[in-house]
Amino acid sequence: SAATNIMPPSTQPPSAEALKDLQYTDDYKDSNGACPGQDGFKPPTWHSEHFKQLRKTWPTGLDADAYDIFYRDSNGLRVGTAGFKPPGDKKRFKERQYDDDYVDPNGRKPREEGFLPPWWLDDQGQVLQCKSAKGLKANAHDPFNYNQQ
Repeated sequence: SAATNIMPPSTQPPSAEALKDLQYTDDYKDSNGACPGQDGFKPPTWHSEHFKQLRKTWPTGLDADAYDIFYRDSNGLRVGTAGFKPPGDKKRFKERQYDDDYVDPNGRKPREEGFLPPWWLDDQGQVLQCKSAKGLKANAHDPFNYNQQ
């Protein structure tokens, strides 16, 4: 496999079909009617058994403007792809770029211990084989974080 599990070894990774169901755009509304970028928004991963840590970390939903690896902008781009535009934002990012509103599959934000930058993940939210599933150290500088440039 080209990816390393970010889930406990006893848990099977989600199927390709299940992962496709986790992708969402600005048109998606959660069970409370919130859209991506709104305070308390619960992305499809929040409900997934494969990403339980996200729900534990954000029990009432994500902060305003937050998004994850499964969000696709109006051009179908994901975070880390050149031209990607986060929800509710006007700026477009360069290749590998993201900002402090990005939340990794474990619910961590930039500079938190164990944070997984989006360019460490494949389209299924799995850690690339050449990267560590342990993530970055706390307060690590990442030149691809828009807010740290």
